Amino acid sequence: MRAVILTILAIVFIGVIIIAVGYNINVTEKDGRKTITKETVYWLKGVGNNIKGLVGMTVTQDWLPEVNKTRLNENETENEKQENQTQTLKEDKR
Repeated sequence: MRAVILTILAIVFIGVIIIAVGYNINVTEKDGRKTITKETVYWLKGVGNNIKGLVGMTVTQDWLPEVNKTRLNENETENEKQENQTQTLKEDKR
């Protein structure tokens, strides 16, 4: 657990340095310029969204579109068959 926390802190620290150097941000001035805290918050939100997206893709397997598409098509045809069977049964009862 301690290693995970240290890894996360190291990633955040490296990200802050990259943001500060990459944007050439002045840490003290706030008069219409980007500040280090604002850019860090935006960066952390982006990282969080990326992690959330990757976890969601892993769980739902959206990265296999052909497999999901064939499964969906099979389910649609099965549903259509069931609907046709129920309609024929209703017509036979009449």
